[in-house]
Amino acid sequence: MLAEITILPIGRTHMGSPIEHIVDLVSRSGLSYQVTAMGTLVEGEDDTVWALLRRAHELAHKECGRVVTEIRLDEVLPGALGRPMPRVGDLLPATTDAAAELGHA
Repeated sequence: MLAEITILPIGRTHMGSPIEHIVDLVSRSGLSYQVTAMGTLVEGEDDTVWALLRRAHELAHKECGRVVTEIRLDEVLPGALGRPMPRVGDLLPATTDAAAELGHA
């Protein structure tokens, strides 16, 4: 399972210390992970990922009070986090074909 978690504080403008503690929690989990500008990607066995997501949410709630936690899941093959993603353009039909379908060619 590949999961992305984003934790947003409600009524708090600075999350430096809580985010540091959450990233430390993720790092100590032993799972593959990647911190991004919009959240953190975590990859591993379903039950292990779910347990980590819950602990991260609970830690943020404990440190910040009210938080909103967004989780997105992708059931991908193991190792997806380390593989390059295809470019969107490579997944779409050629520009001339798409333009013709829309009546712009």
